[in-house]
Amino acid sequence: MKVSRTDFLKACAAALVGTRVDARALFDTAGESSTSGIPARLSARLTGGRLRLNKADAQLFRQHLNTAFAVRAGEGTRARLVLAKVVERPAAKNVQQFSLTFHAPARTTVRQGMHAFQHPALGRFDLFIVPIGAPNGRRTVYQACFSRHRSPDEIVRGQAIASTRRRT
Repeated sequence: MKVSRTDFLKACAAALVGTRVDARALFDTAGESSTSGIPARLSARLTGGRLRLNKADAQLFRQHLNTAFAVRAGEGTRARLVLAKVVERPAAKNVQQFSLTFHAPARTTVRQGMHAFQHPALGRFDLFIVPIGAPNGRRTVYQACFSRHRSPDEIVRGQAIASTRRRT
C-alpha cells in the first residue's frame, strides 16, 4: 500500500520545525502581507486561511500560549482547548521535535484522533491530539506531538543563526 507524504504527515499529526530558531527570523512584523495585515512570515504559512503545519514550529505556537482554540471533532463534538505549554526537544540527527499541551474544562471529552482546529491568529488546521493523564475535577489535558526532518536549507540557516549567537 503506497501512502503519500501528505497523508502520512496528517496521520502522524504532521511534523514541524522548532528548535533554536531566532524568533526575529520567523516573524518580520515590519513586513506585513499587503492584503490581510498578517505578518509576512505567518502569511507564508497560511494557505486559504489554513495553517500549513509543515511550515509551522514551536516558536509560532509559543506566541499563542494561554489562548483558546476551537476544536471540532469528526463526530460533531465541539470543545474549547487552551494552549497551556509548548515543549521543545533538542534536535537529534536533524530531526526537530516539540509538543503542545492543551487544557480543557473538566468533563470535556474529545476522543484521540484528528480534529479541526480554529484559532483567531493562526487560522484553521487539522491536528492529531491525544488525551493524557487521568481525568480530574479541574481539567482535561490533551497533547499533540510533532517531529520532522529538517531540510538542508533549514540546517544551514540554523547553523548560521547559532554561529551568530556564539559571536555576540
